[in-house]
Amino acid sequence: MSTSITQFWSFRWHQFFRPISLLGQPGALIGGFVVSAVIHDLGSRGLGHGTGFRTAGAFFLLMGVGAAMEYAFKKVTGLRVGGLLGWAWTMVWTLSWECDLEKYLWMSLSVV
Repeated sequence: MSTSITQFWSFRWHQFFRPISLLGQPGALIGGFVVSAVIHDLGSRGLGHGTGFRTAGAFFLLMGVGAAMEYAFKKVTGLRVGGLLGWAWTMVWTLSWECDLEKYLWMSLSVV
């Protein structure tokens, strides 16, 4: 179980994007999420759900922003995000954006 956004995306999900690390840690962090956003947007369009970059693409870019915030937190405090508060932060950040973007997706498809 991941206890931070950084742990989930960096150590559990995006192992494939490790070569982007040539851009340095902040560049690799955001670069990995940009690549993921583009891949998900293209996949969505390929399935006939082309709703613009605002749905799937935006979600992954916002996960990069959350991970960057954790990186900045560690730089400032010397502490990693984790534990019960880290889990709560991960759930709130991830689910808040997912629900907001899903609502936009359904509205743009004229389902709601």
